[in-house]
Amino acid sequence: MISQNTVCQTRNTDVNCANQIFGNKGTVSPLISSVNGVNKETFSLEEAANYLHIEMKSVEYYSKRKRELSYVPLGKGELVFRKSDLDEFLEKKLRKGFIVGGQK
Repeated sequence: MISQNTVCQTRNTDVNCANQIFGNKGTVSPLISSVNGVNKETFSLEEAANYLHIEMKSVEYYSKRKRELSYVPLGKGELVFRKSDLDEFLEKKLRKGFIVGGQK
C-alpha cells in the first residue's frame, strides 16, 4: 500500500487520495467525501457562516441560543451543520412577498 505522505504529495483529487489510502475501488464513503469537501453535505461553523452569508457568531446565536438552526456537537465545542438544515433555515428566514434577486 502507498504511504499517506506519498499520496498527499502526488494526488490529483481528494477522492483519489482517499481511494489509495483506504484501498477503495472507485467509491468513497460519504463521511470521507464530506471531510474532503468532495460531497459537501456537512459544514464546519466557518463554512456554515460562509454558506449563509452571515458572521460565525450569528450562526452560533441561531443554533445555540435561538435553537432555530440544527447542528451536531462534536468534541471541544466544535459544531457540524448539515446542508439540508442550513437550507431549511434559509427558507424559514425568507420573507414572503419579496422577489429574491429582482424587483417586485
